[in-house]
Amino acid sequence: MGLSYNSPLSVTQIHLAKKIFNKEKYFTELESKKQILFDNIHFTVITTNSEDLAFTFFDTQNNRGVRLGATDLLKAYHLRAINNDHKALQIDCAQKWEEIQNSKKIFPKSSDFVAEVFEKFIWRSRSWKGQNTLDRENDDALLESFQKPTLKTESNSIPLYANINNQLANSLTVDENSHYRLKMNDIFLSDNSSNLPFTLRQPISKGLGFFLFTQKYASLIQKLIHDELIASEYGIKAFRDFYKDVFQYISIYLKELFLLCILVYYDKHGSTRLLEFTLWLDYLLGAIRLEKHYIFYQAPLKFLKESPQNLLDVISTSFIPDEAIDYMKLEALKIDAYKNEKFVIGKGVQGRYKKQLLLYFSKDISDEKSESNALKDKKEWITSHFIEEKLKCQM
Repeated sequence: MGLSYNSPLSVTQIHLAKKIFNKEKYFTELESKKQILFDNIHFTVITTNSEDLAFTFFDTQNNRGVRLGATDLLKAYHLRAINNDHKALQIDCAQKWEEIQNSKKIFPKSSDFVAEVFEKFIWRSRSWKGQNTLDRENDDALLESFQKPTLKTESNSIPLYANINNQLANSLTVDENSHYRLKMNDIFLSDNSSNLPFTLRQPISKGLGFFLFTQKYASLIQKLIHDELIASEYGIKAFRDFYKDVFQYISIYLKELFLLCILVYYDKHGSTRLLEFTLWLDYLLGAIRLEKHYIFYQAPLKFLKESPQNLLDVISTSFIPDEAIDYMKLEALKIDAYKNEKFVIGKGVQGRYKKQLLLYFSKDISDEKSESNALKDKKEWITSHFIEEKLKCQM
């Protein structure tokens, strides 16, 4: 009987292995050892009386010895929470999870996109609160946050909470065609995960609710960074241009915080004034780039802890964009990094960042005088007129 594989990654790895073993030196060596190899392979088949017991066994085995990653364990835990009467939902959730895993990554060292979604975005947006107990994520922290604290609900119905995407409904159901329906007035949402009416810091429901929450933010992150089908959202395109032209290579740790703040803002206010928010966020985080030649992994936590307020909290609790943007403008008044900089344009990490900023704001980089303190007026460059012109270019 032939084996079938759903994961494109599995297919790629299997074909690579086949190609390697087909090479003569490997084939000859394998031929001489294959009898010993296959005589010593043992398979253990364990049959359980129910699927629930199978998932329990999976959890138990993979929490010993060399553990699976936290997101793999979370997947098994929440699949088990979907009632066996909704087998099609289990299969659908597992397939969409695999699709997310194989989506285009943002950070090169991540194992897969699901890991990025939880480690770099969802866990941090929910856990980086206040300023006293901020810490980095790890497998135990992820499991502690997304297993037992999740709410037990019906397998195909999830409670909802008021947010920018939901003013009317109090629950969400999934029909037999995997389409989403809001319950109060039965509002049809289609199957676009990024439109799901969740918010980052809300309680998460066990089982289906966990998978839909994951789908929502995986889809939203892809929409912000990679999705080309965003013709109607000029704010996203303008943000992305700035990100690609200026901020993408500034520092891996500042980049992580930058994108996290963008996600939290977009989740709260959509693309309304997104470019303005982006430019003031760059003003705050870019100052760190100018002040320090080396930026270490604790830099985002240090920034959140030492600011008068945790910026993620400011964004999450804002009712209108002005609250977050005005807070950043006030913080910008305290920054000296721009008026004191003397970096040579294009030279070193600070000089390259300086060059990209000057190009983005259409400043002359050929004038030798511009090499010293060329960024001292950066606050004055972020104007309504400049933002309007940038948005017009996207239309």
